[in-house]
Amino acid sequence: MENQKKYLLANTPESKKQIENIIILLKTGEIANVRLALQLMETGGVPDKVWTYLIAIFWTDVMTYEENDLIQDFMQKYTPKNFQHQIEYIYVEGFNQNNDDFTDLFEDENYTFPEIINKHELANQILLLGNYNRESIARYCQKYNTIAPQKLLKAFLNQDYLNLSGLNLDFLPKEIKEFSQITSLNLVGNNFTEVPDEIAQLKNLKYIYGIDSLPEKTIAKLKDYFPKVFAKRKLEEASNLRYSENYKEALVEVNESLELDASNSNAHAWYMKGFILHKLERYEEELEITFQGLDTPDLDNLWKARLYFRKGQGYFYLERFKEAENAYNEALALFPKYDTAIYNKACVYAKWHQKEKLLHFLKQAIKLDTKFIKVAQEDTDFQEYWEDVDFIELLKMNEN
Repeated sequence: MENQKKYLLANTPESKKQIENIIILLKTGEIANVRLALQLMETGGVPDKVWTYLIAIFWTDVMTYEENDLIQDFMQKYTPKNFQHQIEYIYVEGFNQNNDDFTDLFEDENYTFPEIINKHELANQILLLGNYNRESIARYCQKYNTIAPQKLLKAFLNQDYLNLSGLNLDFLPKEIKEFSQITSLNLVGNNFTEVPDEIAQLKNLKYIYGIDSLPEKTIAKLKDYFPKVFAKRKLEEASNLRYSENYKEALVEVNESLELDASNSNAHAWYMKGFILHKLERYEEELEITFQGLDTPDLDNLWKARLYFRKGQGYFYLERFKEAENAYNEALALFPKYDTAIYNKACVYAKWHQKEKLLHFLKQAIKLDTKFIKVAQEDTDFQEYWEDVDFIELLKMNEN
């Protein structure tokens, strides 16, 4: 490149300011900004300081194929001859063979970076541009302290989800406290075995992934800090056991969930425990749990309705049908289209041999969900009506 009129190559305060502006453009990785930076350097010269950022853009593949070809052409045209071979060698022999782990490339003594490339800043830019294998450079950045910990963490933040999975970090930075907005934290695939006390400041955290790979001492610490997170985990385990009909084991898990969090935020656990006790035919206990759940302060109406339904189920199977009817009515007052509560009211009227009311509520339930046609055909609560003309007509009329 000719040096005449290449103002960016002049060692002046103005040229230094212009170079910093170009670097700012390149750091964004945005197509329009990168194009502008290239145009400015076409006329003003290519300072040594910018090569770190050009290579970062090229390696991370943040541009479209067309734009990447533009950068490649620019680099081929303007790369100084004294390090052109090194860059090509590192890119072809190094990056292409090690693209699953930038750390190998950066720490391998067989690969020599040209002096005008700031290796640490290059690592930072690969991390921050974030389109290609940035996970593999995070440990290098942490190991050599190339970037502020909060910036490293922020590179993996997506709104309220901090995803640190697969970073192989040797420690969890205490600066994690600055991300108090997160509700989900993924720690899978890292090397640390402890967490900083500052993690307790994540007051909005609802999910932590990767807990099971940590030592028991660390898990206990997290449980103290985030009882509601662990309550939710226990509830999920109870739910899985419920689906496989392991009700006794499910009861153990849901009890642990409620020991950790008996507040309105864990209303599902009260409902789940009632359901499990029902399956175990422990109806008196089911009623007791629903009473406890309904006494929870600030319970929202949906969970109130569901707990009243569980209350109705307990009474129904104890053959206390009037109390069951009242409980179903309480549920429907809060949630008028609660189809299962409506269906179970029909069951109450079947027990009382009140055919008109039975048909009225069964029709309502079927209107909300036609699954109740098949359910009613097999439900022994309706057995005396299986041959009834009106009952058969109601089910037949709604089959289509």
